[in-house]
Amino acid sequence: MDRKPTTTIIIEWEGPYSLEELKRVEKGNGLYLLTGREDGKRGREDELQYCGITEKQFCERVKHSHHKVKLIRKDSLQIWIGCLIYPHECVRQHLEDAERAFVSFWDIQMNDKKKRYYPDSPICIVTRWFRPNGEPYQRFPASLQFIKQLDDVLWWDTDDWRVGNLRIQKFEDED
Repeated sequence: MDRKPTTTIIIEWEGPYSLEELKRVEKGNGLYLLTGREDGKRGREDELQYCGITEKQFCERVKHSHHKVKLIRKDSLQIWIGCLIYPHECVRQHLEDAERAFVSFWDIQMNDKKKRYYPDSPICIVTRWFRPNGEPYQRFPASLQFIKQLDDVLWWDTDDWRVGNLRIQKFEDED
């Protein structure tokens, strides 16, 4: 059997940001997640609402006029930005492959086009989560428990999904 090589992508997610806070972030060329509660729907818990990509600065792409931002309650909207740290030469295809994997696996409701399609070839995505100040999340606060449901490793082999979470292992310094 002829197997396609597996694309490996490592993403560092940072957030959450408000729209105002995002204006001061000078990063781009990556993925972004919009979370919160859908406008006009009942519910107390925030949810992952949309995953998108940009080759511009995040603040240029995600604005009040963004077609999906308008659908999320303003008082609950949070934005996560994802920068690819591997491969080092990130091209649009890497962004599109990662977006397609996330949308199809997580079944993100506001992504009404791409969720119908699984990735064409094997892909393995490893993620890490950071606060806006760059400090890694050890544990997510109660208000962000839905993020905890997003696995650290997502692997599509073109037949099955393989998922898992990484654990932090600290080693004692030897004397």
